[in-house]
Amino acid sequence: MKILTSDEYIKDDPVRPTLSYAWRKSVGEIYYIGEEDDPAAIVCVAMTTYIPKDTRDIARSKRGLYAIPYTVWSYKPKAGRQIIMDLRDLAIHNGWERLVTMSPNTDMAHNFHIKNGAFLIKQNETTRNYEYAL
Repeated sequence: MKILTSDEYIKDDPVRPTLSYAWRKSVGEIYYIGEEDDPAAIVCVAMTTYIPKDTRDIARSKRGLYAIPYTVWSYKPKAGRQIIMDLRDLAIHNGWERLVTMSPNTDMAHNFHIKNGAFLIKQNETTRNYEYAL
């Protein structure tokens, strides 16, 4: 996984397209797999001190060791799963405390995370939090 250094692909975010590149970088990091000029998938990750239920919670949190992927999108088959598994490996390698998503409250997101080994820990009004074991 590599760190994205351009705002070029942010417009393609299907989950939270209104969040600016600057905001995303202020709360965490944007990672990609593939080549920067041809990414296979992108994930935006906030680093928080608690599990957020919405982007306001992310913005209020101090930087911490909870990795919160709040949006992921892929351009190639199976790349979404791969980037989440790579993020899990990165979390383990970096000693992060938890890997918990802030996912849309949809069946598609639910099926994706459950199929990839996460478990639902909280249902919020507009989001769901799934945790991946580290």
